[in-house]
Amino acid sequence: MRFYERVAILTLARLAGILACTNLWVTAARSTIPLALATQLLNSEVRHEKHPGQDDVCLWMLADRRVLHVDQEVFAAVPRWGDRLEKQPWERVLKADGRVILLAWSADFRGMGRVMPVVLVVIAAWLAWGISEAGRAASPAADSSRPLNRVQ
Repeated sequence: MRFYERVAILTLARLAGILACTNLWVTAARSTIPLALATQLLNSEVRHEKHPGQDDVCLWMLADRRVLHVDQEVFAAVPRWGDRLEKQPWERVLKADGRVILLAWSADFRGMGRVMPVVLVVIAAWLAWGISEAGRAASPAADSSRPLNRVQ
């Protein structure tokens, strides 16, 4: 196998891993569990998608100039603008003006946690197959430009 083919395959494998990890992180961050919060909720907005009520995008606009995409359950638990939000990273408790809100991983995150490892295994198998096929194609026996020696 040529050097550039190996580089391409390794680049694809790394890209797949990065995308899978990013997908998990973004889905986890919507629960706010991995995030630190010490700010005020200035505004909130729901943007309806194709199936209203099922796949809506719930946004918080915060005093620290962040806009967070949060899970619907978290969005509904903090209904008042002006609430002070406080939370340490990886805690499952969010305080909104002294009210305690228990956080849980969303069904989306739990589903991604099951699916992403399978996707990575499938991609790894596909890459391994691609490497073995590239190795076979590079072998002299697979070279179709050479005339075949036939016994008559």
